[in-house]
Amino acid sequence: MSDFTFPTEFKINTIELNGESVLGLFVSVEIYESIYLGGVTGSITIFDTDAVKFIEKNEIEFVEEISLAFTNASGEEIEFEGFMNGLRDETIKEQKKMYTIDFSSKAVRKNEMEFVTKPYKNEKPESIADEISELLETEVDSKGSGEGMTFLGSRKKPLDIMRYVMSHGVTTNSSVTNSEEVEQESKGTSGFMFWETLDGYRFCSSEDLLKGSYETWSDYKVQLSKRSLSMDESMKGIIDYEFPQIGNFQSKLRSGAYRSTYIVFDLDKGEYKEIEYEADDDSVTEKQKSEVTKPTRIFCGTFQNEKFSPECSKTSDDQDDQSKKYLQQNASRQNTLSDQHGRFVLPPSYKMRAGDIIDVKIPRVSSDDGPSQPDNKHSGKYLIKQVAHFMFADLKSYTKISTIRSTTQQQDQDT
Repeated sequence: MSDFTFPTEFKINTIELNGESVLGLFVSVEIYESIYLGGVTGSITIFDTDAVKFIEKNEIEFVEEISLAFTNASGEEIEFEGFMNGLRDETIKEQKKMYTIDFSSKAVRKNEMEFVTKPYKNEKPESIADEISELLETEVDSKGSGEGMTFLGSRKKPLDIMRYVMSHGVTTNSSVTNSEEVEQESKGTSGFMFWETLDGYRFCSSEDLLKGSYETWSDYKVQLSKRSLSMDESMKGIIDYEFPQIGNFQSKLRSGAYRSTYIVFDLDKGEYKEIEYEADDDSVTEKQKSEVTKPTRIFCGTFQNEKFSPECSKTSDDQDDQSKKYLQQNASRQNTLSDQHGRFVLPPSYKMRAGDIIDVKIPRVSSDDGPSQPDNKHSGKYLIKQVAHFMFADLKSYTKISTIRSTTQQQDQDT
């Protein structure tokens, strides 16, 4: 840390394209990861000249390997190995050329070369995530558990299999009544997330992710750039922040996030059902609940629980067809998960990952001479939706994160 003067400085360890160093040609690097993406992506910009002819001499076709490694002022190291994915932009001025090259992780390339044809018979979502990550030749950090699923691979890509699991998987806190009455009731939330970080894949239910199943980064705050601050304190500073959206009640009403009705015809029994869903206290505040007096979305479908069973005995309720336990519940959780959106610019935080929690203190502007107090509306914990690392040739770097809060987290003290 003694080699650094400012918290935004970093050290270049490796920048290689097709095994050749481009340290002297490097202009900038951007690396992205998001809880809504199945792979790590980014871009690198390099200079080339008619004298150097790096692209020509090395016969670069923009599909070769790329290797990156950097270290920040806290000693945190970021490493990435993947493949170039094509030339996005080329600028030519006299004898100078600037290339912007997109790249992605090895798992993204591997995903395009694999197909899944096997049937899944009552397999838990976390077991499927382990199998898919092994197929993509990487590791997965799974949190939580779900109910067994039955479906066919149908020659899908591995990430398409996980996309199905994320939207159709049932968590342990989802339930539905099964009586002979026409009117039924469903409760709880459902849905999973599967995404790649620089450390490998992560798999977690949307509910557990919001509660903080992974790393929590504390003590980040807006502060003056005082030279008397230690490097550790400076690295905890918030350079800039904004909140482009705080709530969209209308869109949540349209999606059925708070109340909905599922009209379903049971093909096995020949029965017509109307399943009413109302979000519980973990997904909606009392004020929001009082504003929603009736269902705001109608789902329609058929139900066939015996479609995968060759046996003469009755299949357990909601075993093969689990739509009663995930359709309304997943729509509710996915649409109440991201209510408030924020963006923070930080000194380079190379160990911060999408899916982590960050705890920030935003000061309130005070007109008196007393010390400023935290703004309870904007301070507190946020789920990190996306992480973007930026590195430049002048050895300056920063990390920009996109954050979300659920509908129930309206104040600092709310969790």
